[in-house]
Amino acid sequence: MRSPINLDAPALFAKAAAAQSTRRQILARAAGALAALGTSSPSCSAAAAPTGASHAGHAFGAIPRGYRVMGRRHGVAPAVLYAVALQESAMLFGQHVLPWPWTLNVGGQPRRFDSYEAAVRGLRTAVANGQPSVDCGLLQVNWRYHHERLGNYWAALDPYPNIGVGASLLHDHFVRTGNWQAAVGRYHSEANQSLAGAYSREVFARIDRLQRSGAATPEDLHV
Repeated sequence: MRSPINLDAPALFAKAAAAQSTRRQILARAAGALAALGTSSPSCSAAAAPTGASHAGHAFGAIPRGYRVMGRRHGVAPAVLYAVALQESAMLFGQHVLPWPWTLNVGGQPRRFDSYEAAVRGLRTAVANGQPSVDCGLLQVNWRYHHERLGNYWAALDPYPNIGVGASLLHDHFVRTGNWQAAVGRYHSEANQSLAGAYSREVFARIDRLQRSGAATPEDLHV
């Protein structure tokens, strides 16, 4: 015979209220973070860009403050971190290119969402439907392999924590290789050197364009 379930209603309600409060706080922080990431809510002029597109003919603004803060916190040059974000989640806003935080890649299929909550629902639904291989957010951190670092669905798509996890992974790869080109390549693929090399070349081509356009300062090239 099963033991009766102890339903402590006040405790359950308190726990639920605390969880909802935490979600509201994360949502508010995420919305506020967009300004520091150089991004606002998408308009009719915003368009998804293919993953890995070079965007050679489009303009880059200055590296947003959020990438400078999180890059230096985790030991990654802001230009490297921002170029990886552009490689992973860029969208076109008119003639400007910016990473978009509400980006998922579900089993190889890129998806863009117009809000934080919609992206969280998309991630939760994918995992519930048996598809845990979901790349999340600005740095496209994979849920299957890094869910412990990401923490939960809400944090996975909270821009600052997402950048932080991506930066920590990049730094881990640098510690192992001692080389930023190799570290960037391993961020994309540890097993396939050909894919890793191609990815790294594309990211460093972005860094060169950021530097030549003035979007990256000399300080952004160093930790």
